[in-house]
Amino acid sequence: MNPILAATIIVIVAAVVITLGARGRQRRRDRQSRARQLQQQIAAALARDPAMTGVSVQPQVYVGTDDRVVVELRGEAPSTWHRYAARRAVDREVRSLGIEAAIADRTTNTVRARSA
Repeated sequence: MNPILAATIIVIVAAVVITLGARGRQRRRDRQSRARQLQQQIAAALARDPAMTGVSVQPQVYVGTDDRVVVELRGEAPSTWHRYAARRAVDREVRSLGIEAAIADRTTNTVRARSA
């Protein structure tokens, strides 16, 4: 094989690999940026909701490689009603943004024992 042809093929293959790697990194950065933006918007909606006063529930947003959005609610709620209110507020905000997302509830109830 001609050494110039072999060198040309190697350069072309290297350029394609570098281009694909750069595009993959850019897509990952775009997904992370979108997740951060959605997380901030959902957290702001939770903060605005009067039912969430004193409840420490925070959203964690993930955007997959297939652009599937998952919102995880984490933290503690004083009751099941507050957990439901948080999920309802997140669902309302996600719908208002026109996004289809799965909502995973990872919150726990903080029930205080009554003293006798």
